Amino acid sequence: MIVLDTNVVSEAMKPEPDPAVRDWLDEQAAETLYISSVTVAELLFGIGALPDG
Repeated sequence: MIVLDTNVVSEAMKPEPDPAVRDWLDEQAAETLYISSVTVAELLFGIGALPDG
């Protein structure tokens, strides 16, 4: 089990994520990756803070 930090998830969501982060995530089995409720809340907060459009 690997619990992903908010920064890793945020980086992976970018149009052009850092190659090292992208490559590391690609090497992991999807069924071993998890995020916490805190990460979900931080991502939703960040999305809510974005300007409209």
